[in-house]
Amino acid sequence: MAIPLHVLILEDLPADAVLMVHELRQAGFDPVWQRVETEEDYVAHLQAGLDVILADYRLPQFNALRALQLLQERGGDTPFLIVSATIGEELAVSAMKQGAADYLLKDRLARLGPAVTRALQEVAERRARQQAEAALRASEARFRMMAEAAPVLLWMAEEGMGCTYFNQRWLAFTGRTMQQELGYGWADNVHPDDAEPCLALYTTAFTARQPFEMECRLRRADGVYRWVLNRGVPLETAAGHFVGYIGSAIDITIRKEAEQILQQSQAELERRVAERTDALHREMAERHRLERKAQRAEHFALLGRLAAGVSHEIRNPLGAISLYMDLLEEDLHEPAPNSIAVMAESIAEIKTQLARMSDLVEDYLSLVRVGHIQREVQDLRAAMQVWGAEFQAETVSRGVTLRLESMKTLGPIAFHASTLRRALLNLVQNAADAMPQGGSVILAGKGTATQVQLTVRDTGSGIPAGHLSQIFEPLYTTKPGGTGLGLYIVQEIIAAHAGQVTVESIPGQGTTFTITLPRDG
Repeated sequence: MAIPLHVLILEDLPADAVLMVHELRQAGFDPVWQRVETEEDYVAHLQAGLDVILADYRLPQFNALRALQLLQERGGDTPFLIVSATIGEELAVSAMKQGAADYLLKDRLARLGPAVTRALQEVAERRARQQAEAALRASEARFRMMAEAAPVLLWMAEEGMGCTYFNQRWLAFTGRTMQQELGYGWADNVHPDDAEPCLALYTTAFTARQPFEMECRLRRADGVYRWVLNRGVPLETAAGHFVGYIGSAIDITIRKEAEQILQQSQAELERRVAERTDALHREMAERHRLERKAQRAEHFALLGRLAAGVSHEIRNPLGAISLYMDLLEEDLHEPAPNSIAVMAESIAEIKTQLARMSDLVEDYLSLVRVGHIQREVQDLRAAMQVWGAEFQAETVSRGVTLRLESMKTLGPIAFHASTLRRALLNLVQNAADAMPQGGSVILAGKGTATQVQLTVRDTGSGIPAGHLSQIFEPLYTTKPGGTGLGLYIVQEIIAAHAGQVTVESIPGQGTTFTITLPRDG
């Protein structure tokens, strides 16, 4: 397909103009053309849209150099080719220097098509280059405008690491000129303690062409060093060619001062916490010492009360034994008809008093042993089955029935078998004592993931409300002949298992003791 071409021909011979048009068509162009031969007509046709001007060097009232001058004065860049029969080489070279795209002789018009093609290519390249340069200048102007308006310190560096630009805000901050800052001059502003690591990071980032970020102190115009956060990123062309770096710096002195204050505050807080912690440890140690002292005092006081109680309790059976021994001695020295029966009665009473003393000693020893138990993980349900059978033998002789309920969920738990059994036996015996006319005792148990509960429930007369708060105190008893140690021992045994024992009672209906033990021991 022919290439459209708008042509202005400056020629006084119409035939020569026709020949030029013919050669253009031969070269693949589709020319739309106009011939002029005077300056007035030429100027009238210098308009936008012209692709090429073909001019004879010399016309009767006009010439090519004048035509070229008029084109240039109007700012036109249309390719201007001289086609003449009379131009010499010297004149042709002069015309080329003045801006003509080419020249050729009329007797060699075969060169016209290639010459026009080349001229069109050159002007297209020139226009593209001018447009690119104009776009670049506009882009640079926009960048400069933005850089100067930016509220941060900006800099640029070429690929050889030297800085090539600093915005006005940077220069105002440092109080130095652009010339002083260019290259590596900017490094003169960096604090001596920061200069070496700063330049090392800068160089390393450039070598790797990686973004970087660093904090350093930069000297301000008044000589004061300010902390700045400096960031840099590589610059690349659209084709991916590395051309340097662009970076920014912001003043972070206030933030650094705040961080320092925070660090100091944190250090002060840590110091105070450490001092307070030490004080608390001392206070806790002193408290523990006082608690241990109080516990020892309470323990000794309890031992004193227990010793007094035991002494008192032992004196009673000892007094009775002494009395019956005197009776035996009298019967032996002065026998009577019924002496054998009387002596047998005395011996039986002596045995009863000895059994009472044995129980009292056993209770006292139980208190001593409770603090030294070692628990082991065992199947509590199996233990309860065995103990239940033993307890039934204890209660059946006293006209009291005992049954076990809900033991399935007990499972394994850490406990000391003999002491836990004694605690349960004590509760069962107390329940039987509360039912001299007979009744029922229910021994039940249930377990969860975290704990187990054992209950001993009777159908006896119950405990008066006024006594409930005292029944676990040592040496407190409401039973004739009781030692007052039973429930206290139960409480100590359960406490040694990290558990607790509670009581609920309704007079006339019965009493329920509940033992709660932790599953994990």
